Amino acid sequence: MTGPMEVSLDSGSIDGDVEVSVRVSALPDGVVATGIGAFRVSLVCHRCLAEWEEDRSVEILQVYQVVPDEDGRRIEDDGAIDLEPVVRDEVVLDIPLAPLCRLDCRGLCSVCGTDLNSDPCSGHTDESDHPLAALKQLLDPQDT
Repeated sequence: MTGPMEVSLDSGSIDGDVEVSVRVSALPDGVVATGIGAFRVSLVCHRCLAEWEEDRSVEILQVYQVVPDEDGRRIEDDGAIDLEPVVRDEVVLDIPLAPLCRLDCRGLCSVCGTDLNSDPCSGHTDESDHPLAALKQLLDPQDT
C-alpha cells in the first residue's frame, strides 16, 4: 500500500508517497504487524548546505491488542488497525538530525562562506577587512 506523507524538518523533508509492505500475523491476544516502509527524502548537508535526495527504508514492527498500549495503539472494535501513526513515527525518526553529503565534507569557510569541497579557500591573511577585526584587540592586546 502507498500513502502520501508531508514532513518538514531543518535537516530534511518528505513530500511524496511512502510505500509500505506489511504482514499481519495473529497472536493469542492480538496481532503483530511487520514490514518495510520505503520513501524518498530531501536532505540538506549539515556542514556545506548542499541539497540532495536519497531513497531510504525503515522497518515496521508493532503489536496491536484490544487493550491500548502506552501510545494508544489497539485493535479497533471492527477489527481494524491503524498503521499510519506507526509508519509516520518510524519515517520521521529515520531522517538524520545532521546529515552529511559525504563523510569527509569540509563545510563552508567561516570567513567568506566558500564551499570548501568544491573551491578550496586560499585563506584570509588580511583580517583587517573582517567586520569583527577591531574586537580582536580586546582578546589579544598588543603594544598600545
